[in-house]
Parts: sequence; structure tokens; C-alpha cells
Amino acid sequence: MLPGENMSLQNTILVPELQYFMERVVTKSNLNKNQTLAPANAAFIDPNSRSFIRLLFDDNWPTDFSFYYPLFLKTNISDCPTLLRQRLMLYPMSAAYFMADSGGDTNLFNLHNDDFHLLAALLEFKTQGTHFQFDQYNFNDLITNLSKLIFIFLDLKINNRDIYYDNDTILSNIGDVLENCYEFYIQELLFDHFSTYGS
Repeated sequence: MLPGENMSLQNTILVPELQYFMERVVTKSNLNKNQTLAPANAAFIDPNSRSFIRLLFDDNWPTDFSFYYPLFLKTNISDCPTLLRQRLMLYPMSAAYFMADSGGDTNLFNLHNDDFHLLAALLEFKTQGTHFQFDQYNFNDLITNLSKLIFIFLDLKINNRDIYYDNDTILSNIGDVLENCYEFYIQELLFDHFSTYGS
């Protein structure tokens, strides 16, 4: 669940893909094992989901999924799976359920141009295995933290390096749930990769 600004319950949002993937990342963690509380188990996601959240976190993104949905649609809570609906009803006045959809009309995570460019590169990498053209972007010129984190992911996977990640400084904004979740995922990948293959 994503509490609204200042942890207020005026706008309590559930994005099932984010909860699902973060629960998996935390429970399989090697770096932060037993130090981070996992979100409640969301049980499953739709295997046909093309959410950009899934694109970010799914190491097995289907290679025939040649596009993703960046926008979300507010969905009736009664359409939620039973387990999620029961959890949402803990906050009946503020709960909202959002699904990525072709008819989505909400840029729920405030994606910017840099994010869309790097998501396109990530999609190409996961579907075609082609190499990201690093000379098209300067890491320091990227405006958003999410685009920088995607750049770091691609640099790790393609170039086997982590020169753009500073272990001493958190890159994500403290109040940005998606950035924090994705950075957690990136830290785990970096730790696992270099524990296995060395630097």
C-alpha cells in the first residue's frame, strides 16, 4: 500500500504489482535479510499484466510483451481479489485500488520524459537483449532518480559494472515509494551480482 503525502490516510492507494514484487524482493533478500519488513503478500499478479511496475521488477518479463502500460486506472474495490479487498477495507474512507491499463488516465507515479526513455531501453533489453546505447545519455544529465536507477540496472546487466552507484548515498527521495522500492531492488541485484562474480 502506498500511503499519501506525510503518511496521511487521506489517500491510501494499493498498486498490487508493486506490493507483489516488493514482497518477493524483500523475502528473497540476501543483503537485507531479516532487516526489512516485507509488505503483506499480494498472492499473485495477473500473468498478462503489462504494468511498467512489472517491467521494472520482473526478471522474467515475457519476451513477446513488446509494450507496457505506464498509466493507471482507478478500479472499483469490489473488483479486487478477495484478500486485497479485505485489506483495503481497513481504510474504507481512503482506500483506492489502481491497475495499469490500456485505458489508464492517471500518471500515478509522476513519470517524466527521462523515465519513458529509459523504460523504453529497459523494455528493449528485456525483450530483445539488445544493447542499450549508453552514449545517448549522460547519467548526470538524467533528471529523475528512477531514470538513473534504470540506467544503473542496464549498466550492471550489459557492462558488468556499478560505477554510477554510490553505496554511501541513497539515491531515491525519502518520500517516493517507487524510487525507494526500486533502489532496494537494485541494491539487492548489485550485492548478489558482485558476491557471485566479484568486481
